[in-house]
Amino acid sequence: MKLRLILATALTVMSGLWAMADGPFRLHRYDALKSTPINSENIVFVGNSITNMHEWWEAFGSDHRIINRGTSGGFSYEILENLESFIDGKPEKLFLMIGTNDISTGIAPATVVSNIRTIITRIQQESPRTKIHIQSILPRVHEPQNTNNKAANEMLKALCAELDVTYLDLWDALLGVRNYGEWSADGLHLYAAGYRIWCKQIAPYVDENAECVYQDSYSNINSGMNNSNGMRSSYFGMLPLTTDDVIIVGDEMIHGGEWHELLRSPRIKSRGTGWGYGGLSLDQHKTQLTAILTGNGNKQNPAKIFFYCGTSDKNITKYGALIDEAKRLSPASQLYIMAQIPMAGTNNNAVVSFNSQLQNLAVQKGATYVDTYTPLLNSSGTADPECITSDYLYGRGYIKVANTLAEYLQEENVDPVSLEEFETIYAVRTARNTLANAIATAAGLTYGDGIGQYPESEKPAVDALVEQATKILQASDFDPAAASKTATAIESAINSLLSRINQPKPSTDAEQYLYTICSSLRNSYFTTATPTGLYGYTGNADKQDITGVWKFETRTDGTFNIISPADGSYMNPAASHNTQIKLSASEPSTGWTISHASTVGMYVIHSGTSCQLNQTTLNGNQVYNWYGGTSAPDREDAGCQFTLKEYNGKFAESEFTTGWYEIELANDLNGYLTAGTHHILNAENEYRQSNTNYYALKFATKPSDAPKAWVHITVKGNIYQFTSLNGHGIQENCISSRASLPSSNPTVTASATIDGAYAIGKWSYYSNDGNESPYVGKSSASDNSYYLTRVNDSDLETYDIYTVSMTGTTPAAEVGQDVRLTLNHPENKGIRSVYAGGTFFVPKGTTLVYDDFSAPSHAGNANPEITVDPENHTITLDYTKQHIETGISQIDTNVTDTEKAYYNLQGMRMARPTRSGIYIHNGIKIRL
Repeated sequence: MKLRLILATALTVMSGLWAMADGPFRLHRYDALKSTPINSENIVFVGNSITNMHEWWEAFGSDHRIINRGTSGGFSYEILENLESFIDGKPEKLFLMIGTNDISTGIAPATVVSNIRTIITRIQQESPRTKIHIQSILPRVHEPQNTNNKAANEMLKALCAELDVTYLDLWDALLGVRNYGEWSADGLHLYAAGYRIWCKQIAPYVDENAECVYQDSYSNINSGMNNSNGMRSSYFGMLPLTTDDVIIVGDEMIHGGEWHELLRSPRIKSRGTGWGYGGLSLDQHKTQLTAILTGNGNKQNPAKIFFYCGTSDKNITKYGALIDEAKRLSPASQLYIMAQIPMAGTNNNAVVSFNSQLQNLAVQKGATYVDTYTPLLNSSGTADPECITSDYLYGRGYIKVANTLAEYLQEENVDPVSLEEFETIYAVRTARNTLANAIATAAGLTYGDGIGQYPESEKPAVDALVEQATKILQASDFDPAAASKTATAIESAINSLLSRINQPKPSTDAEQYLYTICSSLRNSYFTTATPTGLYGYTGNADKQDITGVWKFETRTDGTFNIISPADGSYMNPAASHNTQIKLSASEPSTGWTISHASTVGMYVIHSGTSCQLNQTTLNGNQVYNWYGGTSAPDREDAGCQFTLKEYNGKFAESEFTTGWYEIELANDLNGYLTAGTHHILNAENEYRQSNTNYYALKFATKPSDAPKAWVHITVKGNIYQFTSLNGHGIQENCISSRASLPSSNPTVTASATIDGAYAIGKWSYYSNDGNESPYVGKSSASDNSYYLTRVNDSDLETYDIYTVSMTGTTPAAEVGQDVRLTLNHPENKGIRSVYAGGTFFVPKGTTLVYDDFSAPSHAGNANPEITVDPENHTITLDYTKQHIETGISQIDTNVTDTEKAYYNLQGMRMARPTRSGIYIHNGIKIRL
């Protein structure tokens, strides 16, 4: 079995994140960063996109010692996995900022800080003279990530004091990031004006003579792009250029390389823009040239300009216009057009054709064509997979491109990293990272008799290997062969241990042992019993609802029954493949096997070869019977691996019962919602985002008519079903559902950040041009915190509460276009119009008459019948019947016919009266 090497401190974060959209980009970036050497004079900036997108060395006066090791989309555990690429040369200083991506994907601040602790410890062990600077995680507009970022910073500050490293608090200085403007285009990343503040804050720590070149008089120039590309342009507009400089203008391929390192010259400067394959269009490149070549009036014509553009649109006419613009703006510069690199795979006809056009264009425009295509081919004439993977340039590819460019940079005396140097550096860093990660995985092993542990007798042998590996990493003469051999030995030792992981203690009539089952590699959901089957819910590991714990009882065949102590129901393996696992009242015919996963300390739970627990993110995070391949067990899939933990905590008593609630946002949305507008109200009109997305709730001030802010919550164990006044259910994604009790429900858990508040799964705000904006909409990142207050019975008793039903209606093409009934009565205290299932609130004793209502023409009936039943508090809108105006000129005291309709004296149709009195029946007054 291939060992899943994960970092012990990052156990809860490996959620299949490499499968995210930017995974290929991150892989190529980390590989590219293994290609250039680091020495004891270097000042290394390490982090995610916020570090990656800036030209730190240029901002500090083209200080060639400063190098960038940021990776867009990076996580703290990825820094650990690649740390040897950043510290093997024992740099003078290291500046680290990491964690905002971790936190935005639901990783706990404590986990981030634990990973950073390991990073610091390893640097101190392997490169003790390196001065470590931990920079605070920056503010951001999004909640609750912003609150969690701040919490992480408090822990980081304490950590730095404990480990005697420098903590740089940037929070207050860069608080403006949350407000967009000159600070940020997206409330997360920075314009040059933001980096100007940042650089000034840290300059004394970079070097005693360090100064930021971004003058206070300079302004952001975003080249008409209000996104990350525009922010990147703003740096180019502030960075100076001299006549000695050489710039490389291009897309992601250029941005992904550290060219002043690859060519070992402070005269070489990157003007690459973009993350992800492709990058800017040729029109955007042309517009951006103004920022690059004129900027804030701080530019001279550079000696040479290299262009690598057109990957996204391949338009030779527009490429020609780009070259013409460069000649206009920088007439003294020599121009070079680089060939587009081959695409992965076999068909490069489009690339070859375009390169031929580029070669002709270079002749026409008096530029020089640079063949950066041919060096990247293998012997069969296709892209060399050692250079290009998934159309991204890897480390070896960057070395080949740099050496090709060097042929045209003789006057600049560049000294490119040779292929031979690369081979040595790459092999050493690969071996060091592999060995360091093996050590980290071994550190995740715990020994003893507990759940998730391994036999104590195996510890000495593993410890001896770890000690040997640590000495290899710390040695001044690193031996790649010894490192590889030791890493293999550690992996083999761990593999042999995996199957010896301790089993859960079986419960008996005499003694009970309870466990939680947690999908630590997939959002850390706790497997929970519900009436409709198994779900994964977030929750407090030490305060579970009883439905979130399990006991294991041994069967006669040696397998387990897995039983919910809440009601004694059994987890039943009878589910078909790729369907939700259900519970049964009686013992199932087959039991469950608890076996080892490929991850240290984790388990797979399967029944024979035909059923296996898999935590999904489908249909409200149901737990499925799913496994890869043709049979169970699947030990590799993230959703199939679970952490078992013995549960000795208290059971959370149900804090909610079915009823009406007021809901108020508890956390700060960084000024997005002004003071007092944190209350959730029922929108008078649902907002249409798309033909499938309608939003029924909004944020606003607390209303004078209390029912406008009431939402009905139906509580079924751990399931919370939200219904708006208009009758629509509110799904987990905040979208309206015709089912007043939707099946896709928000999770409700105690807030991790605010006492007394609750996280409602993925509820955030949606801002658009609707009249009642902002609406309650979905956040793809995480949860906000809300106060939920149950409406007192005494408050409810002051109202007559009517529920609306409809007959003869047909659903519209869109849920928000269904028939609505409108109550125009001046004493209506809720919203005016509701769908089927909606609710009207009027003061106790209010009489409602036909003329108080209006309804649209539907099903060929412009005058449908409306019946009020005061006894049962129902209102029926019936399109199968026509409303008839009645006369009241006479009274008959002896009428007993009950087959026809009854009306009250206001002309409102109603059910057969149950009280004595005067009514209208068959067009005349009668007394019953």
